[in-house]
Amino acid sequence: MARRRAYRNHGASRRSGVGPIGTIDILARGYAFCDTDEGSFFIPKSGLGGAMPGDKVEVRVSSRDVPHGAKRTARVVRVVSRATEYLIGTLEINDPLAVVVAQDPRVRHDLFITDGRLEGAQDGDVVLARITSYPDRHQPMQGYIVEVLGAADAPGMDVDIIIHNLDLPTKFSPQALEQAESIEVDVEAALAEHGRHDLRMRDIFTIDPADAKDFDDAISLDEVDGMLRLGVHIADVSHYVDWDDHIDICARDRATSVYLVDRVLPMLPEKLSNDVCSLRPGTDRLTMTCDMYLDQAGTVKRYEIYPSVICSKRRFNYDEVQEILDGLRDDPYAPKLKRFDALAKQLLALRIERGAIDFETVEAKPKLDERGMVTHVELRHKTEATSMIEEAMILANETVARHAHSNHIPFVYRVHEPPKAAALESLLIPLRELGYNVSELATGNPMAFQDVLDEARGTREEPLVNHLVLRAMERAFYSTEPIGHFGLASTFYCHFTSPIRRYPDLMVHRLLKDPHAMETHLQWLAKHSSKMERIAEQAERDSVELKLCEYLAEHVGEVFTGTISGVVPRGLHVRLENTLEGFVRFDYLHGEYHEFDPLTQTLVGEETGRTYRIGQQLRVRVEEVDPRERSVSFSIA
Repeated sequence: MARRRAYRNHGASRRSGVGPIGTIDILARGYAFCDTDEGSFFIPKSGLGGAMPGDKVEVRVSSRDVPHGAKRTARVVRVVSRATEYLIGTLEINDPLAVVVAQDPRVRHDLFITDGRLEGAQDGDVVLARITSYPDRHQPMQGYIVEVLGAADAPGMDVDIIIHNLDLPTKFSPQALEQAESIEVDVEAALAEHGRHDLRMRDIFTIDPADAKDFDDAISLDEVDGMLRLGVHIADVSHYVDWDDHIDICARDRATSVYLVDRVLPMLPEKLSNDVCSLRPGTDRLTMTCDMYLDQAGTVKRYEIYPSVICSKRRFNYDEVQEILDGLRDDPYAPKLKRFDALAKQLLALRIERGAIDFETVEAKPKLDERGMVTHVELRHKTEATSMIEEAMILANETVARHAHSNHIPFVYRVHEPPKAAALESLLIPLRELGYNVSELATGNPMAFQDVLDEARGTREEPLVNHLVLRAMERAFYSTEPIGHFGLASTFYCHFTSPIRRYPDLMVHRLLKDPHAMETHLQWLAKHSSKMERIAEQAERDSVELKLCEYLAEHVGEVFTGTISGVVPRGLHVRLENTLEGFVRFDYLHGEYHEFDPLTQTLVGEETGRTYRIGQQLRVRVEEVDPRERSVSFSIA
């Protein structure tokens, strides 16, 4: 699908005599947030003033008092500049009118076709339209059809729509593809470079998901001088991609690979991501190595960071490794993998001791057939095998970041701020209702978060507690200032371990080789990478929720088990075991009036006294599903 990007001005400014100006972020539920130089404001549905996602707007701030830590409310009084020039949607023909209904749930306006030309589109087709007139109080949105994309039920069209709505690039420039095709691995020439080490005799292996196609990290583990040497070997993308070359321009524009439910939009051309830079077994590859020498207490006593050449001896997937650790599979690597597992547990214990938070997350992976229909939903849990790689990568990222700071290298760090007071206050009520001691949590003590997660471990509400605590966390981002990582309890942290799929990792590799590389570009690249990461996460989340909704739409009328994840005056939010969340409206609560108690966040039936509270398990019936809106309505079964 062609990519069309309208002009954007993302900067926020303030001019004399006008209200705060910034970029509006509209959510699927209709409300929005606007970040300006004077702070971030909440915009209700009624206050959008015709604004569309990404528009630069002027807002008027409400004079109402707000609780400490909460966002102030504002409304849009003027659209300064538009971010959206094209709209993708479903054509609805009702002579003499033809209307494009936006597929982006954040766009609440239909587009009326004004020139009468349908370009061969049929009723129900998905089309790309250009906007000629934006909505306001006096007229609807108007425009004309540019391209007919196909039938709404064509395989992959639903995910194509997500890609287009978020303006994700799907093609590399011809120059980038030509450059990629010309790249070959020349080990001997690389070894002639100053400082590159030949590690092909070292016993190195990879551990990845079974369906992984790009392998950008490898591990080695051995005894050296009475210490345990943990080697983390990362694909040396920076050897092939120079600053501002054709591939780099495409890669930094994307800033990250996007892992959608049915496809991957890679940051690098496939020749690099799946071939030249992929650490496939039995193949010589260029890498950046971080060797960490640990004592018996698990402390890094010394380290070395250098370019290298490796040859992976074995490719494992997580399931194989877990079976070996569980004693279900014999393998010559079993002693080494078990030693690695013991080290990972030791490293995790040390992190938790200093205040790190260890979440037990569940990831839903819808499995699709050739038509893009969901056959089943696979739930992926954290295992000892996944934790081994996670702990090794965290330690390498910390070591590299500490090295950069100690050597005064201009750098891009991965940072994470403590939770805001308002988020903490919102978290305390449901946890208190679930019976947890939250006195220490109220102070923001990081140890208290882990205490709650430990107390929940193995209980019925464990997934919900992890979900609630994770939701209270701030979003991590990239910065040139080392302000620390709250969730990991790391003073210095960066992303070094995935340069095939994350641009900041590629930046880190370049800076390790040349501290002055990109020196004047680091701040805007950090900000841009953070922004593109948020967009990628939204695309990934939207595509999974879309398929989960499509799957559930085939089960309307059926009953599922869920857990109440939120209680509001108008009903209940219920989270299913497959992680999809739906809503039980007030009128579906057994037909009686319920009183909402804001102090306990409960709904109590006026006649029966039946109480609904967070963490309670329910049997719910699927009543309505709207995949486009990603919304599910339940009733109590």
